[in-house]
Amino acid sequence: MVVSNPDLTPVEQLHYLKTQVTGEASRLIVNIQMTSENFSRAWKALTSRYENKRALVTANLDRLFELKSMIQASSSDLKLLLSTVKECTGSLKSLDVPVQHWDLFLVYFVTRKLHTSILEAWEIHLGESTDLATFLQLETFLEGRIRALEAIQSSRLVSKSSATQKSSYKTNSARTHAIVVNKSGCSYCSAAHYIAACPDFAAKSLDERHEFIVKKNLCFNCLGTHRLSECRCVKRCRRCKSQHHTLLHRETASSSVAPVASTSSHTSPSNDTSSVAGTPEKPVALSHVAVTVDCSDSPTILATAKVRILVTGGNSLVVRALLDQGSKVSFIRESLVQLLRLPRHRSLMHISGVGSRDVGATRGVVSLRLQSCVEPSDEFILQTYILPQLTGKIPSEPITYSWEHLQGLPFADPDFAIPGPIDLLLGANIYGLLLKSTIRKGPLNAPVAQETSLGWIVSRPTSQQSR
Repeated sequence: MVVSNPDLTPVEQLHYLKTQVTGEASRLIVNIQMTSENFSRAWKALTSRYENKRALVTANLDRLFELKSMIQASSSDLKLLLSTVKECTGSLKSLDVPVQHWDLFLVYFVTRKLHTSILEAWEIHLGESTDLATFLQLETFLEGRIRALEAIQSSRLVSKSSATQKSSYKTNSARTHAIVVNKSGCSYCSAAHYIAACPDFAAKSLDERHEFIVKKNLCFNCLGTHRLSECRCVKRCRRCKSQHHTLLHRETASSSVAPVASTSSHTSPSNDTSSVAGTPEKPVALSHVAVTVDCSDSPTILATAKVRILVTGGNSLVVRALLDQGSKVSFIRESLVQLLRLPRHRSLMHISGVGSRDVGATRGVVSLRLQSCVEPSDEFILQTYILPQLTGKIPSEPITYSWEHLQGLPFADPDFAIPGPIDLLLGANIYGLLLKSTIRKGPLNAPVAQETSLGWIVSRPTSQQSR
């Protein structure tokens, strides 16, 4: 349950709550703002309105007495009858109704709803016993009858399917033969072998093989005639286990640096041609960027900002973004796309980090409407590519500061010195649009603050002495 899930923040709990309720319940909390303090307020408003024990008992009894008698002796009708009775009694029991003493009533009620053939089997099952049957006995009998009916129906379907196959045997044989005859050969040399076994293709250089796959729109994982996002092959590269064919593997020097943005000479953008920031009109070459790596004893402050994502229905969510001008495009964390239920479009972009290390591919692209938390009148439309994860927590450790030149500034991220997750990476496609001309500098080794449309961002390595 969302209320008792410790992995969700109050803001996420409130967002899930708003997206799940409808009708009158939705109107009851529609004007509550998306803040962590308002989740308990929204939950209390709903429970006060709808936690009516008398109404809940009445609703369950209505559902129970509205059950209709079985028309045919089918497993589906019998399962519906039994499951409805068990659900209603279970709900009533949770409301402190003494249903454990209802055996006489429940047995009478359920048997009057049974099909005549099942009722006859129940009476035969009881035999010569004159004792009152319990609901548990009836439940056990009905579950056994459901299994028997399912087995009989399954046997009938198999018999019918076999008869159909025999009657159409000649037609199916001709169709199979046609598939074999029309099967294509090698995509590279048209010979009677698969491209992965083609000696001419293997003899080409790695760049030439990459170029051919992009030109023919082949799958980078299995080399088939479909997109990578549609590939059902479970096999991966034998060298690095990534989602590309071994013939397309690029050897790189090992590095502990976390790859974030990428270099790519082949992209498959979505069909969305709306005019938004960051829409690639042709294949792009992204930069190599590393984040969250401290190579010295001095902690590093990277430019972060709180930004509001506006979604349909008047809802919004404040997320934490990393401003990274070393990336030509922007990225968003996939779990955030799922949380906000954003419509995604197909877009394949292969990502490589520092040293051209292949780190996979994007999982689509979404269009975001962003709003500044400092200046709500400033809004931006941005196209972002989806990745499973962007980076680790930023900064890597808490930073205590007392820099006088930063006092009184409306920070884009008031928690820039506290380690936290990154939901959004704002690349060079929007970075320049956010910057303003005002800059504040302090003493040597102190961080630099720059004014942006999102507020003042803080960056630059800091030393222990400057804190």
